[in-house]
Amino acid sequence: MKHTLPKEWQRVRLGDIALKIFSGGTPQSTKEEYYQGNIPWLNTGEVKNTRIYQTEKYITELGLQNSSAKWVKIDSVIIALYGATAGKVAINKIPLTTNQACCNIILNSKKAYYEYIYYAISNAYLHLFSLASGTARSNLSVSLIADYKIPLPPLAAQNNIARILSVLDSKIELNNRINKELENLAKLLYTRYFVEFNFPNEQGKPYKSSGGAMVYNETLKREIPKDWEVLKLSHRLHFERGAEFGTSSYAQSQLTPNYIKFYRVGDMLDSQNSVYIDSSKEDAPLINENDLLVSFDGSVGRVAYGLNGTYSSGIRKITDKHKLISQAGLFCIFNDSYIQYTITQYATGTNIKHAGAAVENLYMPYCESIFLSLQKEIEPIFALMKQTKTESHVLSKYRDFLLPLLMNNQVEALE
Repeated sequence: MKHTLPKEWQRVRLGDIALKIFSGGTPQSTKEEYYQGNIPWLNTGEVKNTRIYQTEKYITELGLQNSSAKWVKIDSVIIALYGATAGKVAINKIPLTTNQACCNIILNSKKAYYEYIYYAISNAYLHLFSLASGTARSNLSVSLIADYKIPLPPLAAQNNIARILSVLDSKIELNNRINKELENLAKLLYTRYFVEFNFPNEQGKPYKSSGGAMVYNETLKREIPKDWEVLKLSHRLHFERGAEFGTSSYAQSQLTPNYIKFYRVGDMLDSQNSVYIDSSKEDAPLINENDLLVSFDGSVGRVAYGLNGTYSSGIRKITDKHKLISQAGLFCIFNDSYIQYTITQYATGTNIKHAGAAVENLYMPYCESIFLSLQKEIEPIFALMKQTKTESHVLSKYRDFLLPLLMNNQVEALE
């Protein structure tokens, strides 16, 4: 539904406020000399209503010269044309190049403020998604984006609207950085206890460094503390597999209270792209913020927590049969480098990896009293991680509530 705009606002084509709109390109994948360079190269899967500070892949100058990839100047607006993120948008905070599935908009700063345009396109996501064409995949095009119209207030109002929304996003980004540091701290403590075996001995000194007895274990192919056991995780833990409901069941928003979020493997680390399903019509295995999820298909070995809804068959919900190992403890176990390596080693398939066979082959050195002692140290850290993540979810909901109101001038952004 189009709202009546104030007389000083306009509906403009994106092409009319841009200096340039173009897509990128992909260097030939079989040419090793085109990759592992120092030129950031953005994939459409990374465009998901966010700011880009780094890219997953980098290309060389040779790769740039021998492809349609082009430099995109800092603070441009980038829209995903197809794939799972079609219609999503990003701002690049570094100069970079992109693949052909990205539409790159270099704006005329005399007409449009890049952060306002970013939020205007974010607000139009559902409409852009519905405009996507194609059968096997949903495709937008550069020409469609150039012709797409958005509401445009005067520059001062653009700045005010963007300022309000970006304050919320900045706090979310800060929370993400805080959580990354807290996660690293929890992993460091786990490594000290269960990789280096320098947990406090009876005298409070680090066990292995102080000469604690070690014995070689044939299953793990390394030394472990004397009298410890080798725990087969499938004997101690439940691995509850998720379910598939088919794309025809997906909704892009919560249509009624019965609709719950459906997390696929790609949504585990960034839930902005998760879809909804009607839980009243589907037999969905439920999860809440106290559950731990691990992926065994696709991008295997991903670990997620703090999610509410249901999940796909490529993911397992992990719980302790004895109800002693907590979510915090499970988080550390499944981030262990040996566990991650084992999951990867059992992954088979070409396009999509399947590592379900790893479930029966996951082992760890274990002493219950030592583990519970470690868990007690980690719990306050993990509690703060969950609190920070919950705060980010609340801020995201508040931002998403404000976004259409500001874009339709239903509330005024004051200086």
